[in-house]
Amino acid sequence: MKITSYMGIMVFAALSILAAAPARADFPTRPIRLVVVYGPGGANDIIARMIGAKMAEILGQPVVIENKPGANGMIGAQHVAKSAPDGYTLLVGGAPLTVVKALFKAPLIDATKDFAPIGKMVDIPIMLVASKDLPIDTFPQLLKESKAEPDRFSMAVTSPVYGLDLERLNAETGMAIRRVDYRGISEAITDVSQGRVDLLLDTIGGQMPYVKAQRTKILAVLSESRQPNLPDVPTMQELGFKGFIDTPFIGLLAPAGTPANIIAKLSSTMTQAVESDEVKQKLAAMEGFVPAPSGAADFGAYLEAGIERNNEIARRANIQKQ
Repeated sequence: MKITSYMGIMVFAALSILAAAPARADFPTRPIRLVVVYGPGGANDIIARMIGAKMAEILGQPVVIENKPGANGMIGAQHVAKSAPDGYTLLVGGAPLTVVKALFKAPLIDATKDFAPIGKMVDIPIMLVASKDLPIDTFPQLLKESKAEPDRFSMAVTSPVYGLDLERLNAETGMAIRRVDYRGISEAITDVSQGRVDLLLDTIGGQMPYVKAQRTKILAVLSESRQPNLPDVPTMQELGFKGFIDTPFIGLLAPAGTPANIIAKLSSTMTQAVESDEVKQKLAAMEGFVPAPSGAADFGAYLEAGIERNNEIARRANIQKQ
């Protein structure tokens, strides 16, 4: 009996040592999954496939894209958060990770506790556009007409991030733009371009085809400075709203508890992929995606700062949590 107990203790100790040991130096030894929280064809999906393909080339293992849309990205995020922290299931995450605490009493995920940041991949500047039939061509015109006739204008909202931007816009400008929620961008674009809804916030890359086709028109960009491909379009800051900046992003995260050496390898690989000439050329050809690679520590700090900023915006705008 004593021998059996002794052997049990030794086996338990050995298993404990193995569990605490760092990941194998030859990681990865099998395919890596990148979970995209939206359907195929969107910005996150496009970037995941582009950078994932380059990462696969560098790592020598397949990088498989898995789309898990739903609940404004929270279904896919929860799936990754509950996955084994072994580096083989990763989240392609964006700005919604930084707004859930500001908008919900019981958010489904906590970006700072449920995930280990790997790095930021790209920034995605956004802009405010109007229906082509709206008799307004500039933001100052919108501001004047909206104050003269409250509740006249409506805005299509396709994500919690844009919903927060609208609340902030109303709070800081004194406008009362009505919110119309949509499940996806395609339905919102249809209604805005046909004049059923007046305004829309969208990525520059996603919206430029409609601007060029004269289905929508640009009123302002929400980036810190003017965009090189839109030199005549003012920023919200230039229009008198200091600090009104919102630049969504796409980054890579692993489940919390993923070994540091795996995070380091994935971060280095991701950075190599984003900085490769091949990926840079592809991004340059796609209007509205800006390479912005950062390491794990910097990305973690960036996420924390974004969460704090959005919490403060929600407080100032007196947004009631759902």
